[in-house]
Amino acid sequence: MENLFSNIVIDGPEHYAEPYDASTFVKMPFNCAINIIYPIIGFYWIREYFMNNLYIQKIYKRHSIYPLMLATLVCIYGPIQFTRIVTQWRIMGIIDQWITLPFFAIAFLWMIRFIIFFQFTNKNRLNKSNNKNKNTKNKNKSSNLINFLRNYTTLINICFISLSLASYLIACFDKFGFEITLAIHIISVVIIAIYILISMIKMTNNNNALRRDIYFYFLFATLSCADFVFLKVYDFEVTAFIEQFTNTRSISGHFLSKFGDVLQVHFTIKFMETCYRVVQFKSKKL
Repeated sequence: MENLFSNIVIDGPEHYAEPYDASTFVKMPFNCAINIIYPIIGFYWIREYFMNNLYIQKIYKRHSIYPLMLATLVCIYGPIQFTRIVTQWRIMGIIDQWITLPFFAIAFLWMIRFIIFFQFTNKNRLNKSNNKNKNTKNKNKSSNLINFLRNYTTLINICFISLSLASYLIACFDKFGFEITLAIHIISVVIIAIYILISMIKMTNNNNALRRDIYFYFLFATLSCADFVFLKVYDFEVTAFIEQFTNTRSISGHFLSKFGDVLQVHFTIKFMETCYRVVQFKSKKL
């Protein structure tokens, strides 16, 4: 097992644009300090969950487990990155990479569940005024699928997230394995999110407020993800550009990418909550 993980490529201090000072505890002050925003955002959403302030809890409480899972991961992720920087332990680098994948896996799983429950099975309910008795066989199939998902929700979640975690093993056999796996996760979420966006826009019935919100949160979730990837990949180039105006390399691309990293989770939850608002709006119109 140790030999297997030894093939994984982990970035060291030389891969960060911020100056590294091995004689201090924090090593890279800005990249360490920024990790405080993860538990701030995470605890905000956990509080919303336990205070029953999530809109999802008013519409379909079963699905509220997904924002809770994302918020919990965010709270964990900050300390992991902080520990990785101050210790420079290889194992923390592996965990840092590994725990990135479930974020996208949970978002993907949540979106799939949303589509199944609200766009596939509830389409008949939302359009019950038309052809009420024509699609009885399809409705029965939908009911069977719903019952299966309800009875085995926990098992499905565990299996799906385990599959996501297992995909990290690709990094054991290819030096770009992690990047390939992460790209697949990100692209999958973006594709399914675009599908949901298009479907939800069609359901807004010219409700400008809902239409504006769903575009806004989708756009900012996507931009936050792009910001995270771009600033991290072009860490040195972005840092060199900023240095021209600040005369310091502490404000690095990697440091700034963390804002996009945590905000993509925040705006994804807001985007999905808006989708539930659209469904509720459509239901009331019928």
